[in-house]
Amino acid sequence: MTDKKEMPIGLGEKIGYGLGDMACNIVFASVYMYLTIFYTDVFGLSAGVVGIIFFISRFVDAITDPLMGTIVDKNQFKDGKFRPWIKWGIFPFIMGIYMVFSTPDLPEVGKIIYAFVTYNFLMIVYTMVNIPYGSLTSAMARDTGELASITSIRMFFANLTGVLVAFFVPTLNNYFAARYTPAQSFQYTAVILAALGGIMLFITYVSTRERIVLPKNAEKVAFADILTLFKTNRPFVVMCVLFLCHFGIMTIVGGASAYYVKYNMGREDLTRWFMLLGNLPALAIMPFIPWMVVKFGKKPLLYMSTVLYMVTILSIYYIPASNVPLIFIIRLLAAAASCIASGYIWALIPELIVYGEYTSGKRFSGQIYAMIGFFFKMGMAMGGIFLGFFLEYFKYVPDAAQQPPEALHGILLLMSVVPAIILVVAVYMIKLYELDEKRYAEVLEVVVERERQLNEKA
Repeated sequence: MTDKKEMPIGLGEKIGYGLGDMACNIVFASVYMYLTIFYTDVFGLSAGVVGIIFFISRFVDAITDPLMGTIVDKNQFKDGKFRPWIKWGIFPFIMGIYMVFSTPDLPEVGKIIYAFVTYNFLMIVYTMVNIPYGSLTSAMARDTGELASITSIRMFFANLTGVLVAFFVPTLNNYFAARYTPAQSFQYTAVILAALGGIMLFITYVSTRERIVLPKNAEKVAFADILTLFKTNRPFVVMCVLFLCHFGIMTIVGGASAYYVKYNMGREDLTRWFMLLGNLPALAIMPFIPWMVVKFGKKPLLYMSTVLYMVTILSIYYIPASNVPLIFIIRLLAAAASCIASGYIWALIPELIVYGEYTSGKRFSGQIYAMIGFFFKMGMAMGGIFLGFFLEYFKYVPDAAQQPPEALHGILLLMSVVPAIILVVAVYMIKLYELDEKRYAEVLEVVVERERQLNEKA
């Protein structure tokens, strides 16, 4: 692998890269915050049907994600290995968001089919863009400090998008709702989000560069190598479970939040502020993550943030929903801990790629990111499935003026006890992650020397 050190990564390029995550996060944040309540309260689907759609869609991801990862790993184009896919995905990306939040006048079965087809189209487009986008990091740098810097800027923009989606989607919806139907208000809001996302992807494409290129005689990656990853790369397996946990929690809490504010707190007018607090802390914290990593170390930082997240989110169960100031404070603290725990793990993906090359002699950039993407989408899906079935089990009545006590209790569990239990699993998985700073430096040294020898033979 040739490392073009004569081309340093400037702040402008890092910002350009971060804007790509803003674009991708427009899809992610919109889906995990609003899609469930859009399907149930606007499009008219039952919560159980929504859960089934999310569940079946993950079988599609099980094929498309690793397939896309293999395609990315096997192909090289004139303007790079990863960047061209970002350019090609811009128009489908815009259309996917628009169609998902559209409400054609169809019978019930037609609505179910439409929701399933458009949701899967959006997820396939997301895969087409997000896997090359995420893999691009490994072609920009592999120094731990540089990767932490790139990722902190990337996560800053990702969470800035979360803030914008959390706050401005309800604001835009309210603006349009005063003039149009609820369905139209969602659709017009989606058009604005999609257009912004498309512009950001284009900026990412034109502003980034791929510096690290495979030697011409490097071993080729095959689809079957995915099994090798699970057999030989334990840090990769650990990280898959962590992504499953964190993004499952994000979907559960993100989806339940709108219900919690509307029904348990009885303050639907506070929805945008509650959602805003779930994303706002990241804007202040993300720039300091590289410093935190140096100060505390990777694993201690993950331990501390995950435990703090577990304690704060569990406390919501014991606080009366009528105590708005205290609920908002706890929401802020939980969001701060969450953004560290779920944000920093993205910086560890290039380490998994280097370790995979160390154990197998092959560089699985696309495949590793594809499988990580599959597990975080699986977390989103399982969170959505659990959210839908949980609401159904606890007798939730879509768009009712008042929910039965069982439904209110179920929503409360989704906001507190359920995510806390999942975080116990996350804490255990952190313990199993073996690539501390010393071990990674040893692995990287071996990989760099091996690549040097390959380049000499080329």
